[in-house]
Amino acid sequence: MGHETEWTVMERQNPGDDKPRELTWAASRGRQCTRTLMADIVTRRLTTHSPLSQVERQALAGAVTNIREFASGEEIVRQGAHPSECRVLVSGMAVPYKGLPAGSRQIMTFAVPGDFLDLDGLTTGRMDYAVMALSPRCTVSAIPHATLRALMREHANLASALWRQTALDAAIYREWVVNMGQRSAPQRIAHLICEVFVRLQEVGLADKVSGCRTFDWPVTQADIADATGMSSVHVNRTLQCLRAEKLIAFSQRQMTILNWGALEQLAAFDADYLQPLVPGHVGSTQQM
Repeated sequence: MGHETEWTVMERQNPGDDKPRELTWAASRGRQCTRTLMADIVTRRLTTHSPLSQVERQALAGAVTNIREFASGEEIVRQGAHPSECRVLVSGMAVPYKGLPAGSRQIMTFAVPGDFLDLDGLTTGRMDYAVMALSPRCTVSAIPHATLRALMREHANLASALWRQTALDAAIYREWVVNMGQRSAPQRIAHLICEVFVRLQEVGLADKVSGCRTFDWPVTQADIADATGMSSVHVNRTLQCLRAEKLIAFSQRQMTILNWGALEQLAAFDADYLQPLVPGHVGSTQQM
């Protein structure tokens, strides 16, 4: 199982660089991360679509009870569990999936840092899916349900942000249904790569250099097969075609998009579904 550890969080920002601020994590015994930096980690996903005050950030960060570390392949959330806390991915990549009796699985999305891994458990009380670590090391924070409910009662804006996050999760699931049911094999994989890049870029974890877009990719061909409804052999052939067309380049743990425009066009990728709030809409924080 994942084990508890203490973490120090260090800001890293290159002077003159207009990229979003990046955070790195380093294990440290006997030292605790500051409330301000913890707020940046726990709320980094929420603040991509919902402005939160410093007080709200610190309140949410202060609710974290522990941080655990999981190795690749370890279960973070068990299917059928009755959780008493919500887990937030701090670093690495993880996969929510549905396990089937025969032993197969369907990956539902790829979770990136800042994602709540089991927010729906706050209201349903039971997990009908599992979450597994993909990266060699995944760091996960936990917030007790009772504490989170109290924060939502005290901070209406925070409650709206969490509600909006569930709307974003639902939009991603809908897009994945379309991806599996209506797109060709090259389009499915191209769309998946585009989505992961955009979501990582939103939290400052993807690089754009000389027109190429690069990001960590701890995803195996078997993972892609389970995410797209394809066989591993078909995934391999499709990836080789995308590489031969000079759309992407990839190594064991890194993906590079060589031609974003062509890949985006192939996938018919439109990132609007990743923006759960239309500016000026009645659902905006200022008008609720």
